[in-house]
Amino acid sequence: MITILVIFSLIFFGILTYAIFQQLAYMPEFIQENHLTVLEARADELSKELKGIQDIVEIASRSAVVESMEMEEIQEYLPRYILPDKMRNLTISDDSGNAWTTMGAYIDISDQEQFERIIVGDEDYVISEPFESPYVEEDTTIMTISYGVLNENQEKVGIVNAVIPMTFIEEILRNMDMDESAYAYIIDEQGKIVSHPHRDRGIQNHVSEWMTKESDVQGILNGSSGSLEYENHEGEKFLGVYSSVEGKPGWKMFMSVPADVAYAGYLAIMEYVYWAFFAGILVIMVFAYFYADTLSKPILALKAVFESAAAGNLNVEADTSYPNEFGKTGAAFNTMLSQIKDLTFRDPVTDMYNQNSFLVELNQKMKEIGKDQAYHHLLLVSIDDFKRIDSIGGQGAGDKALKVLAERLNNFIKKEEMIGRYYGDEIIMYMRVKSKTEFTKRLEKLRGIYYYPIYLKGVQYRLKTSIGIARIRLPAGDLREEFKEVNVAKQKVKNTGGNGFVFYNKRFKEEILEEQEIEEALFFAIAKNELYMAYQPILSVEENRVVGHEALLRWKHPVYGKIPIPRIIDLAEKSGLIIELGEWIMKEACRQNQEWIEKGYGPLTMAVNLSALQMADSSILATVEESLEESRMDPRYLNIEITETIAMSHIDQKVELMMSLKKMGVTFSIDDFGTGYSSLSYFTNFPVDTLKIDSSFIHNMLIDENARTVTTTIIQMAKALNLNIIAEGVETREHLDVLKILQCSHYQGYLASRAVDNITCEETMKKHGHGALGRKSERTEGRRNCPPSYKSLLPRDSDCSVAKVKHEYKTK
Repeated sequence: MITILVIFSLIFFGILTYAIFQQLAYMPEFIQENHLTVLEARADELSKELKGIQDIVEIASRSAVVESMEMEEIQEYLPRYILPDKMRNLTISDDSGNAWTTMGAYIDISDQEQFERIIVGDEDYVISEPFESPYVEEDTTIMTISYGVLNENQEKVGIVNAVIPMTFIEEILRNMDMDESAYAYIIDEQGKIVSHPHRDRGIQNHVSEWMTKESDVQGILNGSSGSLEYENHEGEKFLGVYSSVEGKPGWKMFMSVPADVAYAGYLAIMEYVYWAFFAGILVIMVFAYFYADTLSKPILALKAVFESAAAGNLNVEADTSYPNEFGKTGAAFNTMLSQIKDLTFRDPVTDMYNQNSFLVELNQKMKEIGKDQAYHHLLLVSIDDFKRIDSIGGQGAGDKALKVLAERLNNFIKKEEMIGRYYGDEIIMYMRVKSKTEFTKRLEKLRGIYYYPIYLKGVQYRLKTSIGIARIRLPAGDLREEFKEVNVAKQKVKNTGGNGFVFYNKRFKEEILEEQEIEEALFFAIAKNELYMAYQPILSVEENRVVGHEALLRWKHPVYGKIPIPRIIDLAEKSGLIIELGEWIMKEACRQNQEWIEKGYGPLTMAVNLSALQMADSSILATVEESLEESRMDPRYLNIEITETIAMSHIDQKVELMMSLKKMGVTFSIDDFGTGYSSLSYFTNFPVDTLKIDSSFIHNMLIDENARTVTTTIIQMAKALNLNIIAEGVETREHLDVLKILQCSHYQGYLASRAVDNITCEETMKKHGHGALGRKSERTEGRRNCPPSYKSLLPRDSDCSVAKVKHEYKTK
């Protein structure tokens, strides 16, 4: 009996071990696919970066200035060309190799690869291999992306050549999420290394120096993507994955990971299985010898548990209640299974489920629930601006914060609920509540858990969150769709400023896709001449004469039509284009105003709005100075508008910036005055020349005594402080009559004109007393007195002499 039991036990355990090994056999392939997915994502990122630079160079090659190949115009054009961060400089060459760069230098590129291939070889464009240029600092490797320039007869007359330092490629490789012992680099079609984040690895070395088999090298060079296991010349084994870089033909991104690092989790599980196998054999033999008659029941129970685990159910537990070695065996099995689950399914930082295991476990839970009258929700919680924790607290501070949150959240969820780490700072949650009221209360408590202070190295952090919510409807099958929905809902909160929550709605996905398309289109809107300026006149109340304009941006997209201004500004700030866009607006507004002045429409102010990000950017001083110099406009005719809310944040920095601009001669207006929260004790510190009453007060002052009182108070305060005052939103004659009674000096609104193009503005100026007929430009007349309607918009005690102001400005 004992012998038979031992034999059958050995057979059973052997089959069980074989089944487990069969399940584990797929893990190396899964690990390889996972590494390949990471590499392909980085290769795709590099391809998009190269394609973006290629598009910029192509656009530059088609500009009218470049196609003309007039080198004097090109020399003036190049220094003003705004280069992306990744581009070192731009060179424009004629068909003889004579070139001028954005760095203001003349060079000869007739002996360079791109010149030979485009001018001599008749190729349309060339992406060069990396090389060290004689015109760049030593130890700086560069590559070039070049496009041929065609004249109106489609003949090649030159080259636009972008110089890109290889450092941006090295940065992409350096930022890959890899173990310290792993490394990645770029190789060309001959197998030579062209870029590597660590220079001590060697550039221009051949990949065969790390591989013993020529077949492995050829497999990488001939394939588009894949994985392989190889040995180096020291006999060390590695896992390698490679993927083509679509943006540069012949390039491949290659990542190499030591095999023992790549398969560490798999090897650990195998070791546990081996130990479990031998421990189980030993236990069975001992138990079979001493307890032959009492083994049947516990063996059958263990058999059922082992079979269930071998089938993939890692939630089973062995019975540990037996008062003998079988109880201990069951405990050992449970410990082994728990360790396997931790290695496979747990996040090492928070000890929560990882993304894949959360999905598997939740699917299983939903199947077991079947139907239920409660409410079931999936939540994805993302921390807004999580990167600042590492920025302030140093490396590892973010992980420490997540550990603190994990402890709080584990105490927050109920026994039947689930929580896991989704990605980075994002936590995925399953919540079950009995009513919508209960869910609302728990949701607010959840947000409070994040907002409650976390202290790290003496620094306090309060975390704001963007929470996406999706409803789970029972009976539920595969929850992958709900995972997509909760991601879309979370992104919707992010796109609207964060710090909130929203339930998934079908239209969100379309809105997010549309937002991405419009954001991408904004990047090229200036180059495609889709952006244009509209101007709304500012008039004197007493004489009803035009004394200035407010510059307003407009964008007519070929697909989505006219895009609202707040949406343009929001997209520009999110994408980082607001600085470039603001510079274009400032220069265009100054140019147009100077054109009107030179046509004889008299001294006119031009009001230009600045956003919060522009006010915080250090380049705004240079932008204003360049705009004035390029347009040749008198600085006193430029009026910068900021809102009351923008002015009242970081007050000391704002005052310092405004004083620097005031020294140039420009003036300032506070827009939408009365709608913010400013204190007069602070407000008097600002070097402000003009207050603009918000249109809401003007619209309501005829029917609302409070609105009229506020309007009157603002006008009286402005007069007491010797400030100019402009009423916005004047739409009726009655509005204007009341403003005359209140002694308001200036107004703008639909009564005079909407925001219109420059031609229509000229008609409005002629209609309201300004006209070119019989007048001379200030540039030819030299000096004269300001018209009464304009004096109140200029700085107090100002002399209207353009020559004098320009002299004072340049002297300063």
